[in-house]
Amino acid sequence: MDNNIVQPTPAAPPRNKKNLKTLIIVFVLFLAGIVSVLGISKVKTYLGGAQANQEPKNVQAQTLDTSATVSWQTDKAVLGTIEYGTNQASLLLRAPESQPATIHRVALSPLKSDLVYYYRIRVGETLYDNNGVPFSFRTKAAVVVAEPTTAPTLAPTKVAEECQLVKVCTQSNFEKKMGSSDCQYDFDKSGTVNSRDWMLCLQKYR
Repeated sequence: MDNNIVQPTPAAPPRNKKNLKTLIIVFVLFLAGIVSVLGISKVKTYLGGAQANQEPKNVQAQTLDTSATVSWQTDKAVLGTIEYGTNQASLLLRAPESQPATIHRVALSPLKSDLVYYYRIRVGETLYDNNGVPFSFRTKAAVVVAEPTTAPTLAPTKVAEECQLVKVCTQSNFEKKMGSSDCQYDFDKSGTVNSRDWMLCLQKYR
């Protein structure tokens, strides 16, 4: 038996498979680099095809006692939704826009007065907040309107009717009224009928 027979050399793997494996490794390392630099939420935005020009700018909230208006701007027209609530860990309320825009204004109502509300802006699947925490605002305190006080109605003061003096100076009638305060017989306005009143009556109707 010939020991000098040369064994066949194993065939080298095809170059295209080796190149494919190298590309996969490079792509995985590329994704890992993006995750470490931008963060997972940014990666989701990047992989989903979202662009930076949909990011909210100049976010503001104008408040009243039972309502608020959140405004912001974007470089391109997008459709946003405000997610809000009184617990920053649970923003369950929603206020969506009706049409895409670059200047956004969303009204939140009804709200409770003198209370802190937290909110964030959703555009598609991307959430925007204030550097990792929700935006916030406090509604104004309710304005208490004092009821107008009504002045008590005073009963009209009765004007004392002018007492009409008797026109017949009968002695017997005057004698009956002597010492009384009957104004019809009190000619001198002294408050008491006396003989002087009898004399004045005679003088007046003489």
